[in-house]
Amino acid sequence: MKKLLSLPPNLVECFHDIMHADYKEWFCTSDPVGKKLGSGGGTAWLLNACREEEDKDAALATGWHGRSVSCCMQGDRAAVCRAMHRRARY
Repeated sequence: MKKLLSLPPNLVECFHDIMHADYKEWFCTSDPVGKKLGSGGGTAWLLNACREEEDKDAALATGWHGRSVSCCMQGDRAAVCRAMHRRARY
């Protein structure tokens, strides 16, 4: 399972080098500059950024742009996935 980490913008690019962390094990990003997201918004932003990065990597590796990749987090935390953004049909 990949570990997700939200960092200040100036640390995102150098985290893996400083901590000798594996890129495949750790995903790092920062909140958008100038935006206040709050804890729930920050978590959603981090999950979405990870998913987009995984989708981009998968598309480059396989040449298939329709693949869906999920990012996981602790069981007691809320998560956002693509299906949650769609309107339910009753």
